[in-house]
Amino acid sequence: MGELTKLLNDAISKSLADAKADSCARFSAHLDGLIRHITKEELSSIEIIELLHHESLKFHSAGFTY
Repeated sequence: MGELTKLLNDAISKSLADAKADSCARFSAHLDGLIRHITKEELSSIEIIELLHHESLKFHSAGFTY
């Protein structure tokens, strides 16, 4: 039973690491999209702050917190 537990723990650990890496890659891509939007639209600093605030609210409403 000990070996099975170790194998399951290893599989869970790998799955969690993979999920974390995927989340980081998706968040990074999202930030890249925001940067492209900010640059293309030549947003002012106030508009950038409003955009970031809106994005923050979207993450919080989806259940993501820090």
